[in-house]
Amino acid sequence: MYAKPSIDDLIEGVARTLQFEVFPRLADNPDAQTAFPAMLALLDRIGSEWSGMAGHFVADNEAIEQTLAAVARAVENEPAGADVQRVLASLPAGNGMAAGALAERNHALKDALIAVIEALDLPAAADAPETIRDADAQVRELLQRMCEREVEIDSIDVRKATDQVKVAATPDPIDEITGKLEAFVASEVHGSTRVKVRNLERMIGGQSRDTWFFDVEYVDAAGHTVEDRCVLQEEAVSSVLETDAAPDQITGTRRCTETEFEVIKVAEAAGIAVAHPLWLDSTGEWLGRPFSVSRRVAGSGTDAPLLEDENAEQRRKVFAHFVEVLGALHALDPQEHDLGVLGNPTPESAAAEQIDLFEAGYLKHRLEPHPAIDYMIRWCRKNQPVAAKISLIHGDFRRGNFLYEGDRVTAVVDWEQCHLGDPHEEIAFNYWPMWTLEPALALEEFIPMYEEASGIEVDRETLAYYRVFIELKMVVVMLIGIGSFFGTDNRLLQYGLMPPGFAAEMPLRFLRELDAGGPTYDYRIASDAVRLV
Repeated sequence: MYAKPSIDDLIEGVARTLQFEVFPRLADNPDAQTAFPAMLALLDRIGSEWSGMAGHFVADNEAIEQTLAAVARAVENEPAGADVQRVLASLPAGNGMAAGALAERNHALKDALIAVIEALDLPAAADAPETIRDADAQVRELLQRMCEREVEIDSIDVRKATDQVKVAATPDPIDEITGKLEAFVASEVHGSTRVKVRNLERMIGGQSRDTWFFDVEYVDAAGHTVEDRCVLQEEAVSSVLETDAAPDQITGTRRCTETEFEVIKVAEAAGIAVAHPLWLDSTGEWLGRPFSVSRRVAGSGTDAPLLEDENAEQRRKVFAHFVEVLGALHALDPQEHDLGVLGNPTPESAAAEQIDLFEAGYLKHRLEPHPAIDYMIRWCRKNQPVAAKISLIHGDFRRGNFLYEGDRVTAVVDWEQCHLGDPHEEIAFNYWPMWTLEPALALEEFIPMYEEASGIEVDRETLAYYRVFIELKMVVVMLIGIGSFFGTDNRLLQYGLMPPGFAAEMPLRFLRELDAGGPTYDYRIASDAVRLV
C-alpha cells in the first residue's frame, strides 16, 4: 500500500504549511489563499481514504502469505527452492491487528515477496522450468490483485476541493526580487545602464522549476535601449524530479540548470523551435537557487482548444508541425552538435542507462516496498533493446510542453529532462495515457509522419518495450513527488496529496499487458486509462 505520508505526517504538513506558507503571506495580502484548497483536500483524504486502509492491509497480507506458501511448495525441488524456504523462514510473526502492526507486517511480507522474485529470477524466461513459469504466473496474479486494490482505494478529488475556495495568487516579496534581478541583468549585460525590471509575476503550478515572467529594459554599451519580455526558471525547493549531482554527472532524473541551458543553446543553433536562452546563474548566487532566463515566446501553451471539433483543421496542422519538430530533434547527430555534456550512451547501453537512473531513483525515494515495481524493473532489464540510433531526447516532449501560434509550434519548453537515448522512448512518452496524443493524432497516423520527418524507422517491438519503460519512469516520478513531501521543512501539501491509486495504475497497466500477451506497441490496455484531454 502507498501508506505514506501517514495521517500524523499529513497533519504535521497542515501545521507547517500554515506556519511557513499561509501566515507570512496573510501579513501582506489578506486574500492570500493558495494553500487553503490543499488543506481542504487533505481533510477529505483523511476522511475518505485512510479509514479503509486497514482492510486493504488485511487482504494484501493474507494474499501474499498464501501465494508465498503456494510458490514455496511449487518450487521446492528446484535449485532456488531452498532460497525461497529461507525467505519464508526469516519472516517475523504477525503481532496483531492494530493499524501499525498491520502496516509493519505488510512491509515485511512485501520485502519477502521481492526476495522471492529475485531468488526465482522472475519474470521467468520462456525456457525456464515449468514449475518456475507456474510460480511466475502466481506471483503476477498476486501483484495485479495488489495493484487493483490500491487503485480501488477511495481517494480525494483535488479539483473538487479546490473549487470550495476562491483562489488568489499570492505575491512573493516582489520588490526585493525585482532589485536582485536588476542587479543580475546589469552584471550579465556588460556596460549596461539603467536596468529596469517590471511586471514581475510568478506562474502558479509546475513541478520541476519555479517560473517567473518579467519585462526588462536597459541601455546597452552602444547606447541603444533594449527591451525584452523574459521567462525565469528557478530550481524548485522540492520536486517530482531529482537533480543530477553535478553538470558532468548524470545521476538524477533532472539535468542541472546549466546543462539544460547549454542543451537549449545547441537545439536553437540547430534550428529547433525553442525560447532563446539569455542569461544563467548556475550557482544560486543571486536568488538563492540556480536559474536561467530566456526570451518569452509568443503563443499559447494550452492545447485543449485544438481538441474542439471546430478547430480540427488547425489541430491537424499544429500537430503535423509538432511531429516535424520532434523528427528534426531526433535527426540531430549528438557528436556533430557537441552534446558530450549529456554523456556518451551507446546503442547497447542506452536503455540500461535509463533503467539504472530510474531504479536508483526508485530505491532512494520509495517509502515502502513495491513488489510490482521491482518486477517491472526486472522485466525491463531482461527485455532491453539495442537502439538503432542515439538521439537527443527532450525527455518531456508532449502535449502541454509546447507553445503554438496559428498553425505552427513556436517553442518546445521544459528541457530539464534532456538526455541522449533511443528516440522510441520519446514516442512512447507522447502516448502515455495521462497526456496521450491520441485525441489529436492516432499512433498509426503519427508513425509514418514521424518516420518521414526524422528519417528513423519505428521498430514496433522496441516501441512496445518503451511503452513499459515509460510506465516505470512515471511511477518513479510519482514516488519522488510523494517523497518530496518530506524534502523540506515546509511539508508542501501538493506532494502529500498525490493519490495512491494513481501511482498503482502504472504497474497495473503493465501487468495487464503481460496477461493479454503483450506488451504491444499500441499498448491496448492503456486505452482504458484516464487521460488528460
